Amino acid sequence: MEIVMKILTTILMVLLVVILTASVTLRYCFNSPIAFAEESTRYILVWMSFLGAGLATKRDAHLRVDALVTRLPGRLQFVFGLLNNLISMVFLTIGVYFGVKIVISAHTQISDVLRINISYVYLAVVLGFMLMIFHILKNTYYSIKKGPTI
Repeated sequence: MEIVMKILTTILMVLLVVILTASVTLRYCFNSPIAFAEESTRYILVWMSFLGAGLATKRDAHLRVDALVTRLPGRLQFVFGLLNNLISMVFLTIGVYFGVKIVISAHTQISDVLRINISYVYLAVVLGFMLMIFHILKNTYYSIKKGPTI
């Protein structure tokens, strides 16, 4: 699954760069901007961000302030890590719940330029949060299986 996410985020990044480059070039050199550039790049960035957040969670690569935790003994670091995962999963679960509600309520909204259903954009949040929950559960399982470092 990781390779699929890498490929998808890479394709989105390339698409973003191509659209933005073409838009800027056409606007400033030929005075003819691309109508869909702003809206499409915004939606691409949303999808890329939430898919990337799932990848970062898989690798346990999200930024965190751990100046205090790293000074604690191994067992307490382990406990704080589990507590961090629990709090993150609660937040993400709430996000999935309300995200699904927003996706459902936005099913009649159509974007102005691209004419796509806005629910597809909001779906990125739900899928990204679900990916993060999955990877946190997996990382927590392996962390518990490994046990604290003393």
